[in-house]
Amino acid sequence: MLGNGPHEGGCACGKVRYVLRETGGMQPYACHCRDCQSRSGSAAMVNLHISLDQLEIVGELIDADVAKPDGSSVTQHACPACLTRICSSSKTRPGTGILRAGILDASDELQPAVHLWTSRKQPWLTIADDAVTFETQPDDPLEWIRLLRPAAGS
Repeated sequence: MLGNGPHEGGCACGKVRYVLRETGGMQPYACHCRDCQSRSGSAAMVNLHISLDQLEIVGELIDADVAKPDGSSVTQHACPACLTRICSSSKTRPGTGILRAGILDASDELQPAVHLWTSRKQPWLTIADDAVTFETQPDDPLEWIRLLRPAAGS
């Protein structure tokens, strides 16, 4: 499990650094949807829901509003030099964001609490048999909390 924090990370070129003071008990998740595959250029994206007031960023960011497949939009926050996406935010969830957990300095210690959109998973990727998986994703916000913040759902 990912500890509560603090956690440090940054972009590929080092011009943007951040400290996530607390995770609030939230755990990372891997999303295998086509949108995450396309945006990450990889088989999945590992994300972490965060409270934006716990994220201290040093360095300049650029912002871009991006349409999601469901028609809503999110604002992506990235390094202007290397274009590494740091996090995203949405007007529909003020004060919260999604941190790209793969850019944590200790990303090799991450273990996703859940794998979403496994119906879209690349066939060559193996997920552990004991992993929590969903063919799509939960619609219920309380289910999200139970999955990503296990202590709160107990």
